[in-house]
Amino acid sequence: MSFNFIWLVLQLCSNFLLVFASLMCPSVDENSCSSGSCFDREILVEFYKDTSLSSHWKRAPGWLEAFSSHCDWFGVTCDSAQRVTSLQLSNNQLSGSLPSILQHLSQLSILDLSENQLVGEVDFVIFNNLSNLSYLNLGGNYFTSLSFSGDTLKRQWIDEIHDHDAFDVDERSKRESFDWEPKLEFLNVSSNSVTQIGSSFGLLLSSTLKSLNLSHNFLEGLPSSFQNLNFLQQLDLSNNPSLKVHDFIWELSSLKSLKISENTLKTVPETAGQTLFQIEELDLSRNPMGTFPMGLVQLLSLRKLDLSFCDLYLVPEEFNQLDNLKEFICRDCSLTKTPNWSISSLSKLILLDNPFTSLNISSLPNLAWLWSNSIDYIPYSALI
Repeated sequence: MSFNFIWLVLQLCSNFLLVFASLMCPSVDENSCSSGSCFDREILVEFYKDTSLSSHWKRAPGWLEAFSSHCDWFGVTCDSAQRVTSLQLSNNQLSGSLPSILQHLSQLSILDLSENQLVGEVDFVIFNNLSNLSYLNLGGNYFTSLSFSGDTLKRQWIDEIHDHDAFDVDERSKRESFDWEPKLEFLNVSSNSVTQIGSSFGLLLSSTLKSLNLSHNFLEGLPSSFQNLNFLQQLDLSNNPSLKVHDFIWELSSLKSLKISENTLKTVPETAGQTLFQIEELDLSRNPMGTFPMGLVQLLSLRKLDLSFCDLYLVPEEFNQLDNLKEFICRDCSLTKTPNWSISSLSKLILLDNPFTSLNISSLPNLAWLWSNSIDYIPYSALI
């Protein structure tokens, strides 16, 4: 029996299952099923078709089985009314563009399509109807842009917003003009090929977004609407080699974690301490600084700081103002001089691959681990 014949039989069987599954739940609008569950099942069938055109999913237990509940399909979670509330299909060989049909899963709160082969633009109009969506993970795909197309008039209105004063208008009325009241708190679009973000990004997510990961992309700039992300607590912009880090990033007052490693950052504004008063974790490693950014010594809530591979040459005595710092990493910083360390809270100090010749740690009572030069791994207790 030839390979071509076997392949043809398999394709016919696959097509039969798709047709049969559709017949079990024919095309309807959402209101024609009392619970909406039949509508959700049909949406999932179409979603499977749209994302398996170039390759079959890696795992698909239960999917398209005529007599199984869609709530039992792999990666699907439902509520008591059999409405889909979670769709988690990470690392599953999904392909094609992001299906717009997802906008009809109106009860969806968690969507994880990370580590697949999805391509093209992410148009957030898809999520217009998903008012319950709080978690969206699209990391590890091949998306190229994040946009908010809407209708033509809305797009023209957004394009006319240029200066800072325009964002002083009531935020709620702006979002209502887009017919979207989002609940999105977590958004991951890391490890894609994103080069552009729509101008209204921060405008639409200003009152909800708490965690945003845009690392490992090809961004060169960010829209000024980012300054409206008033509730953002975690921001990762790492490894965007040509990214210009705008001043408004240092004005996001709710930030607790900020990662900007492997970019083009050269300094930290000396006024950063006036706005980033909640920042606890800061990763600025692998940036072309050349000197120690004195703006850092004003970030008094810092607990973890990474400045590795930044060619700082020295850490000034003012560094000891960071009373809450617990972990400091400055590997291969070309340090020739370090301060007389006196941060009582410091418990981990990593200073590997630096040319300094002396290190005074006598005033670090809580230091538990030290990595420095030829010293690989020494608990502080072994030094006293």
